[in-house]
Amino acid sequence: MAMDYVWLSDKLQGDYKEVFEKAEIFIGVKNITGDEADEMMMDLLDLLLSAQNAGKPVQKIVGTDTGTFCADFFSGYTMQKQIRNIPRQIYRCMTFVFIFELASLLILWTEKDINLLTARTDVTGYLIGIMTAWFIQIISSALIRPFMFRWKWLTSGVYYGIVLFLSLGVIAGGIMLSDFWMKSFELPAFPVVLISGGYAAVYRIVGAGINYRRYGKIRKPKDPCSKLNFMNVMEDEIPDDLVKRFYKINEKRLKQGSSPMTEKEYMEFLHKKGRQEHLGNWIGVVAVAAVVLGLIFHTALTSTWIDTFIFVVVVMVAEIPAFLLFRVGMRSAAVRQKLLDECDRRGLTILEYVKGEKKDETVHDSLRPGDN
Repeated sequence: MAMDYVWLSDKLQGDYKEVFEKAEIFIGVKNITGDEADEMMMDLLDLLLSAQNAGKPVQKIVGTDTGTFCADFFSGYTMQKQIRNIPRQIYRCMTFVFIFELASLLILWTEKDINLLTARTDVTGYLIGIMTAWFIQIISSALIRPFMFRWKWLTSGVYYGIVLFLSLGVIAGGIMLSDFWMKSFELPAFPVVLISGGYAAVYRIVGAGINYRRYGKIRKPKDPCSKLNFMNVMEDEIPDDLVKRFYKINEKRLKQGSSPMTEKEYMEFLHKKGRQEHLGNWIGVVAVAAVVLGLIFHTALTSTWIDTFIFVVVVMVAEIPAFLLFRVGMRSAAVRQKLLDECDRRGLTILEYVKGEKKDETVHDSLRPGDN
């Protein structure tokens, strides 16, 4: 779903993209989370993309008030659903606490003079995290919520940048003040591990039981069409996007007083851009991998194997968003290159290819049974 979301949302333009970004800010400010929120955002994305492709003005869907539209569109996310999502949020927190505290106990285990049953752990970091989330939610509701539909410059990227800046500020402030007012926030480490691990285990067991009752399997079945839909959308949209790009390039060149690009020149241009994009993607992957491996290697040389293991887990989790972005770019480039290779094999330009495909679709539609 992440690949669908990233790639498809990037296709929105103008007012359609502005409405979608305001919706992203809306769910962030209102703390709308979970699978149902993800499905709502995908429904909105599909609605806006369909309107954009059909040339339907966004005002026909949203009206004159984007705020009212967002409130109505997400009205199905009731307080009951928000409360029902709390156990999942606690599960994520408890899983993190369990992994971190278990690793800490393993580190203490290597120190022979430490009694694991009486060892204590500092929970200051967890309190700072809770305080940060609470503070950011208050700031969002008090300062951003009243103006998020008034300020056009407040995009989702700016909003998340503000949230990140405030989060880092609160964390830094909490760390600086921790020596003065959080010295006593220590708990026995072993019970913390048992409670957090026990909650995570119970949550997974209960979830598996619910899934078995609903689907006959302990794991919720994945949508078999999600990956197929993503690939189909790319294969359907990319040819038309390339044709639109051709006309935009020539329109810009005419305004600049330059001669328009021919279809054959455009094919050469696309091949060149494709090679550059392919090289750029791989350079990015290699660069990120080199940095990560360098950091891991340095940590392994200067720390214990337990510290290295924890560092590897944290780095891998942090790099997941970058991996998804690279993967989306590579798959999109692969589909585009496959299309260009097919055009070369058939001796066609991309414009001739698209015209031929649309002509075939028209003939196919006219020959459907029952239409005559």
